[in-house]
Amino acid sequence: MRKPKKRCKICHQWYEPDARTRRHQTCCGKAACRKERKVRANRSWRDRSPDYGRSRRLKVCAWAKGYPDYWQEYRRNHPAYRDRDNQRRRVSRKRAQNAAKQDAIREISVEKLTSIPRFEPETAAKQVPMDRRVDAVVEYLLWQARAAKHDAIEMVSGGVP
Repeated sequence: MRKPKKRCKICHQWYEPDARTRRHQTCCGKAACRKERKVRANRSWRDRSPDYGRSRRLKVCAWAKGYPDYWQEYRRNHPAYRDRDNQRRRVSRKRAQNAAKQDAIREISVEKLTSIPRFEPETAAKQVPMDRRVDAVVEYLLWQARAAKHDAIEMVSGGVP
């Protein structure tokens, strides 16, 4: 007797479904397909349950009020967790600082570019206004390259300029 085959909803290849889950199995057994199916299922569940996160947070906050020293004690008794969490916090803080720097650089870039005098068609014959504008653009590009190089050096050195 020939087993029925199904088409995977992820990779669209034919596969033989597991006998125990034949009726509702939607993807093949490849790890990538199973992972993508899980991602889609989780996204679907979150879309159907938008209030879950808020209500869960409220419950956790209410529980935490009854046990105010829980996390300090937990961190004291689990040094591996503490070290991982500290590393996660350092990386998160560094990303936030870099994002703030990028925002500032963007603002400065816009200011520098808008401060370059406009090139007027009637002054096309005059070389001096064009030279000033080209000089300003070159100055801006050099400034941007220095800022990018400084950020790269900071990232490598761990924040020590």
